[in-house]
This record gives sequence, structure tokens and C-alpha cells, in this order.
Amino acid sequence: MPITVFIQGTSLGADAGPFNIYHTSVDVANQLGSNNYTRNQISTGLTFNNVPDGANNFYIVSSGICTNQGTANLTQQTPAPVTPSPTAAPTAAPTAAPTTPAPTTPAPTAAPTTPAPTTPAPATPEPTAAPATPAPATPEPTTPAPVTPAPVTPEPTTPAPVTPAPVTPSPVTPAPVTPAPVTVSGTCYTVTYSSVPNDLYVRYRSAYNDIVVEELVNTVETMDNGNGTYTGAICVSNTPPYHNPVFVQGGIEIVWGGGSWIGGGVCTQAGNCLGNPTPAPVTPAPVTPSPVTPAPGYASPVTPAPVVTPSPVEASPPSGGGGGGIAPSSGFGDVPSPSSYGQGENIL
Repeated sequence: MPITVFIQGTSLGADAGPFNIYHTSVDVANQLGSNNYTRNQISTGLTFNNVPDGANNFYIVSSGICTNQGTANLTQQTPAPVTPSPTAAPTAAPTAAPTTPAPTTPAPTAAPTTPAPTTPAPATPEPTAAPATPAPATPEPTTPAPVTPAPVTPEPTTPAPVTPAPVTPSPVTPAPVTPAPVTVSGTCYTVTYSSVPNDLYVRYRSAYNDIVVEELVNTVETMDNGNGTYTGAICVSNTPPYHNPVFVQGGIEIVWGGGSWIGGGVCTQAGNCLGNPTPAPVTPAPVTPSPVTPAPGYASPVTPAPVVTPSPVEASPPSGGGGGGIAPSSGFGDVPSPSSYGQGENIL
């Protein structure tokens, strides 16, 4: 029948394990328990209940890096013999023999005896003990032990969540912003020539879009001077580089012997540079009128212009002859007819 064995490794050395345990020989068929017991399990000890009866040799084998093994023999301890206590034999109680009572002889009657008279001794009363007054007992003052109240931990209070009322912002209409007018101006550059090669370019920064451009010289705005010469004009930005125009021929900047660019005048386009260049814009300073405070009281008197009354003119009688007479008047006084005066004369 199987026996129960307790196996414990007491001299494992430096082996770290894990370990397997076998009985009789190191064979898989003789392995006890499971695989890979740890060093702590072997040191503590393991109990196996399925060991075949008669197995005396046991092997603890390391299955780790070092495959060491150790052998132990099974030692069975013989228990000490137990001597049972003797059991006492029962003893029968003896039976008593029958007893015959002896005959009783009555004793003779004694003569009557007269007792001597007895005088009682006088009794002396014991003295009464003085009453004992107990000493007053003063109780000792009792100081109560201080009582430390147990700390009270308040329960955490979770505040109720507060949902803010929705706030609708008032619509804000931004004030209209009127950008200040920007006047882009450049400098006029002109060149006067009698003829120009068809592959001659001018490279400059245009005042129109502030970009460096190249144009054929014979395609820029040109004016015929009427004397066999021509003047070409461009409007150049004042931002470097190429705020001074240069001639380009074959992709190389050159100095052309047929003419040179001359700068002068303010422009916004090349047309301003031919004829009368556009002068630089002048912004007049603002003029604030002086305040006029009327005199208190009444208005100043106004003197009307004098009226001239014409003086009456009397007509002199015509000379010669007695006929004629004066022409009848119109009823407004005797004012002679204008025809009686020279042409162009004014009557006052």
C-alpha cells in the first residue's frame, strides 16, 4: 500500500532550482508530485501521499542551469512499545457468619446516694467596656482623570453641482472702419535715345505693384520728341533693390552707351513722367476759424446810404421867332425831353 513521506532539503548549497523529486531512481516514471519546485518549497518541505511501499531512496534533482542532485534514504522511526496497565481482578466480598447473642445478666441495684449540698459561688459581673468613639474619617480628595474626547472626523460633504444659467451675449456690431486712403507713389525715370536694340531690357521695381519686372525698352511708354529722338519713361518704386533701373541684355546687367536713365519727379504711373510730371501730393493744414463773439445787447446800427434827390432843371426858352412855344408836360413837372440833350447824357 502507498506510504506518506515528508521530504525536506536541508543542504541545497548554491543551487537555485527549480527542482524535481524522484524515488528509487531518477526516472520520469518515479517522479513525485509536479515539476519545478522552488528552492523555498524544498527548504520548507513537501509531503507526498502516493509513495510506493518499499521505496527507500529519494532524489532531489535541480532542473535549472546546474543539474545537481542529492540522494536521501528513508528512515522509519520505530515507536516505543506501550505496556498496558494491569486490570485488577474482581474480589468477592466475604459472607458474615451467624452470631448468637450472649445471655444478659441484670446488674444489681445500687443503694440510693444523697448528694452533698452545693453552695453556688457568688457571680461577679464583668465590667462594661467604655463606649468607643470612632475617629472622624476625612475622605481623600479624588482628582478625576482627564477625559480626552475622541476625535470626530466630519463626514465629507459633496456640494450639489451648480449649473450656471446660460448667458446670451448681446450682439456687438463692430463700428465700420474706413481705411485711410493710401497713395502709392514712385519716382519718374526717363531715357532719351535715337534708336534702341530689340533685345535691350530694363529691370526695375514697379511702383504699381512693388514687384521687380523686366521690360523691353522699346515697349515702355515713349514720346516722340520731333527731332529724331524718343524719350521712354517708367515709374519706379522707392523700395530697394532695383529702385534704380538698370539695362539688361542677354540676361546680364550692362551700361548702355545709347542713353541712361535719369530720375526726377513723382509719379503713380509711367504716363505721369512724359510732359508735366505729377507733383507730390500736398495735404493742406487744417484751418480752424476764430470764434466770433457778438456784442451783448443790441445789434450795431446800420446807416443807410444817402438818397440823392435830383435838382429841378428849368428849360430856357428857345431863341428866335415868336412861334413854337414849350411842349406840353406830362404832368410830373416841367422836365425837358431827353432829346433836348446830347446823346449819352444822364439826367440826375
